[in-house]
Amino acid sequence: MAKQASAGVAIDAKNRRRPPKQRQSMPKSLDELFRFRFHKHLQEIGKYGRLILNDHFSIILFVLFAFGITFYQNILIRVQASNPAEVRIPIIIISLVWLAFCFNLGQPLWYTKDPDKSYLFARGEEWTPYWLKGTLLGLIIPAICFGVGQLIVYPFISYVSAWQGGQIWFFITLGLLMKLISFLLLYLNIYDLGFGRKGSPLPQIAHTSLYTLLLLGTLVLPPGYHIGLMASAAILGLGYILWAMSQRRKRWIQFDYVVHQETLREAKFYRLVSIFADVPDQKVTVSRRQYLDWFLKQMGTLNQSRYGYLYMRVLFRNDAYAGIWLRVMIFVAVMLVFAPSPIFAVLLGVLGYILTLVQLMPLMKHYQRHPIQKIYPNRAGSQVETFRMTMTIIIGLQTAVYALVYVFAASEFVHVPWVIVSWILVAAILLMSYIPWWGRHNEI
Repeated sequence: MAKQASAGVAIDAKNRRRPPKQRQSMPKSLDELFRFRFHKHLQEIGKYGRLILNDHFSIILFVLFAFGITFYQNILIRVQASNPAEVRIPIIIISLVWLAFCFNLGQPLWYTKDPDKSYLFARGEEWTPYWLKGTLLGLIIPAICFGVGQLIVYPFISYVSAWQGGQIWFFITLGLLMKLISFLLLYLNIYDLGFGRKGSPLPQIAHTSLYTLLLLGTLVLPPGYHIGLMASAAILGLGYILWAMSQRRKRWIQFDYVVHQETLREAKFYRLVSIFADVPDQKVTVSRRQYLDWFLKQMGTLNQSRYGYLYMRVLFRNDAYAGIWLRVMIFVAVMLVFAPSPIFAVLLGVLGYILTLVQLMPLMKHYQRHPIQKIYPNRAGSQVETFRMTMTIIIGLQTAVYALVYVFAASEFVHVPWVIVSWILVAAILLMSYIPWWGRHNEI
């Protein structure tokens, strides 16, 4: 009896130390619902962020950042050594495109689902602070990115326009005010107060176009007028928003518009993540690409291997994998046009090889558990050897494009041969060493 009593006491003590898990209570108000969905959104960002920022990709981002700083410094030195009249038009065009891209980033976080129309639409005016909170919260990161984008391009703008070095904070502040106005107008679209026809509000790209036109005006106007143009537009925009905010109660809520915009925002988020990781909301597409049939048929040795046959067609027809090496190739090719030195060109090519290999290596083992692959025997090392042959073709295509671009972009042709030879040597070392190493350390 004593033993049973002591055992019961021990069990009770153990239960007290480990309380049972409680079910998460459902939100009881729209404010709690917003916090619930915002927390879930942060969990999604954290989950995919850990997948994207793995050890390899963190190093690659650091290298890209270092390259970007070096490239930016060299371009700035070149521009400041040039005649302002000669570089004025190119700088204005590039600055407009860059700032339009930065201005268009981001979207309000409205966290509104389609079932909300049936279950929560009747909450009426309670949605007003809900959506306003999401609009201001969604503005934070895009505003930071836009501010950094303005900071990057301002030294070039101040060199060819009426904007002077000491006016940088006016430039950034006015730009951020225009960004705030854009987001608030998107919010006022819910009440048909964000301009545009009724039921057909102006999209964000329209705000970006208007900002770009105003920015162009500030870049071509003489001193004294450039600040006044943007400041006047910002004052008028803020005045209209203050008036429109007081008119919200008199307007019908465009609930379908909110749901549609939130659906588009989620689709953009998962489309971006799908570049680096598999997401359940994105379906992988396979394109036939009949124009590549002749090329694929020439791969005699690879076509005789079941893995080689599979790898080649996945890398050229599956958009999830084909997009990786194509995007890297285009990115490096564009950067080579602006390469300030042969050493920089070599490093860009090497970076392209590393980016390609690191992101495509999982393909080697991706189909290993497929039932059809279990039927046939797999000679030790044959899969690694076949994948290396396949990647040799991909790396070879990238090298050919890099060489072709660099032949036309190099300032002195004498550097072209040794740059191409360096690419070939580094590519051979990576193919012969990295692929076998990865295969040994990632056995399934």
